[in-house]
Amino acid sequence: MCDKLSWKVPEGIERTHFDCIVHPVSEYIQIKKYGFGQKDISYSNMIRDGQISRNEAIEMIRKQSRDEPKEMEVFLRLINITRMI
Repeated sequence: MCDKLSWKVPEGIERTHFDCIVHPVSEYIQIKKYGFGQKDISYSNMIRDGQISRNEAIEMIRKQSRDEPKEMEVFLRLINITRMI
């Protein structure tokens, strides 16, 4: 489909849900609450499937940001809530 429509993933985008502001917020909340996110689960599956090694997964996890996503402020405004600091 990408070839047919001459569409390309925007540069700097690594995630599969690049069109959704909720996905990075959800991932961030999951990491904060449980200590791991959806990407970590995907890496775990890839290890079990023999696609990558455990050390490769650990290195990929170390490289990804665990900081609050820039989409958080937009998300909070969309659902009409404010931060309690």
